[in-house]
Amino acid sequence: MESVRDASRPDRYLVELTPLADSLDDIQALVARARVATEELSRLGTRVRLLRSVFLPEDGSFFLLFEGGSAWAAEEASRQAAGGTQRVSEALPLALRLTTGGCRE
Repeated sequence: MESVRDASRPDRYLVELTPLADSLDDIQALVARARVATEELSRLGTRVRLLRSVFLPEDGSFFLLFEGGSAWAAEEASRQAAGGTQRVSEALPLALRLTTGGCRE
């Protein structure tokens, strides 16, 4: 499978965190810490920005989506916010088209 990449777009990284939170308040605090970490890293010259967070309550999985210059930057922001990560993966944005029936492909 060929990699589809737009060189003009910053890279995106999906970070899976070790489940650490038991409540919505814990999740919100972790996301706030991730934002502070990205601001601090950016201030120090490491380009990274938190785009989104996703929590799956069924199994406690928690993901952060970052945009930045390297996987290290995403992992470091996550480490500062949560203390550890399980996995960091490059994420490719996909354009979704609406079909005539209104469903996304």
